[in-house]
Amino acid sequence: MSWRLLSLTLFLLIFSLKTTGQGEVRVIDESFHKQPLSLVLDLLKEKYGQEFNFDASSLSKVKVTCELHGHSFEEVLPVLLENTSLTFRKVGDIYLINPIKRKQIRVRGIVRDASTRFPLGYATIRAQGQEEIGVYADSTGQFLLELTEGEVDTLLVSHV
Repeated sequence: MSWRLLSLTLFLLIFSLKTTGQGEVRVIDESFHKQPLSLVLDLLKEKYGQEFNFDASSLSKVKVTCELHGHSFEEVLPVLLENTSLTFRKVGDIYLINPIKRKQIRVRGIVRDASTRFPLGYATIRAQGQEEIGVYADSTGQFLLELTEGEVDTLLVSHV
């Protein structure tokens, strides 16, 4: 009698896990081409029932191109967030998408003529790929530019 009771208990336990969705791994089967990350996450929420928490305005600027076939959410999110300044963590049943906190750095220098080595006053110094970030050198060629670590690796300098 105890064997039947144990078998019945095990069956009910497995059945309840399947019907409540606990322990079930949802498999993603999607393709995206230059889609805003916010729309991708909205689609995943709608189609697969996964909850996300994120700032839609900042994620709409991030474009995603990838093939996701046969992967779980834990495998998919690192692919979606690759080459972005975003990270995720799971709290309960919700994935939180947040920017990676990076420190501000200061780049200080003097712009000089390549051949004469004389300082070039009033030159323009900009971050490559982020032309909205830039400063002018003073009359002695000195400048100070504040950047976010890891976002810029090349400065563009121009002088007329």
